Amino acid sequence: MARQPLSELDGREFDAVVIGAGVNGTSGAHHLAAEGYSVLIVDKNDFATGSSSRSSRLLHCGLRFIEPGEGLGYRQPSVWEPLFKPGTFLKNLGRARDAMGARTQIGTTMAKRLFGFRFHFPVWKGDFYKPWQVSAGMRLVESVGPRGGIPLEIDRIPGTEALRRPMLKWLRRPEDLLSVHSWKEFRYEWPERIVMDTILDAQRMGAVARNHTAVTGLERDGDLWRIGLKDGFDGGAAQVAAKAVLNTTGIWTDRVNRLGSDSVGRRIMGTKGIHIMFRLPPECDGLAICTHTTTREPFYVIPWRGMHYAGPTDTAYDGDIDDIRAEEDEVRHLVHEVNALLPGVGLKREDVLFT
Repeated sequence: MARQPLSELDGREFDAVVIGAGVNGTSGAHHLAAEGYSVLIVDKNDFATGSSSRSSRLLHCGLRFIEPGEGLGYRQPSVWEPLFKPGTFLKNLGRARDAMGARTQIGTTMAKRLFGFRFHFPVWKGDFYKPWQVSAGMRLVESVGPRGGIPLEIDRIPGTEALRRPMLKWLRRPEDLLSVHSWKEFRYEWPERIVMDTILDAQRMGAVARNHTAVTGLERDGDLWRIGLKDGFDGGAAQVAAKAVLNTTGIWTDRVNRLGSDSVGRRIMGTKGIHIMFRLPPECDGLAICTHTTTREPFYVIPWRGMHYAGPTDTAYDGDIDDIRAEEDEVRHLVHEVNALLPGVGLKREDVLFT
């Protein structure tokens, strides 16, 4: 897209200025433009270069929402929790319904932006969940999906049969493997491409979009906001006005808020999640595993363009938010978790291609 001088925006007034051009910001700008509002969306870096391009890239079916203790930080919640907290369970079931609806909508309208694969959830003797509970949960999630929606294609594989299949044959504790529960899931090929598609469509409807344009000031002036802008390439400056400002900057939320007022309290507690990329034999293409780590955190091994990535970690982060990197101890931790799950793989630190 052609880049116009920032000076051309100086003095312009918009109905809304959206700060942060990731998935949430571009979606907001798109909806506003579709409703006929004048919109400016800016990002101090390139479009979708923050969390939007660094996630697990999963289009979740919603199964995780009905896991006991979801959202409460439990390590060993009761599987009978729905009986004691029906309100919480029904709320989470509603989230699963929404996820299944989004799965069908996105899977239908953006099929070329997705990659379908088989997820596998293994169950061992002594596990927190029984095989019948996993099967019931999957059937329940599928039942709340939209009529005629994309099915989960659920399958329950006996443990002895699973050990004869690619990838699953390397699972830990083969003698205790009861079953493996499989369903069809989707991964975004390039979330960044979806963000760009959304930006281009918002522009078609009249929105103005600028990357490498930092917000340098926020000031309330009567019924308007005055927003200072700076071009990241040539240093050019401009000021625009807006009736509303949307701060969709993710981990930069507090920093942007403080541009408008020093008295704004902290709203964001940073967490850091990394993945490692490595190669498995070609027979594993299109196969994935969903389970828990040795400390009962969610853990995935997911195919991506002839490789697999594993993760994520989930640790508190209070460092430089403009320079977040995978540390060596985090990489080695994930190598350990892969080997704890799939000892037959024998992954080594030097097998990690990138993070």
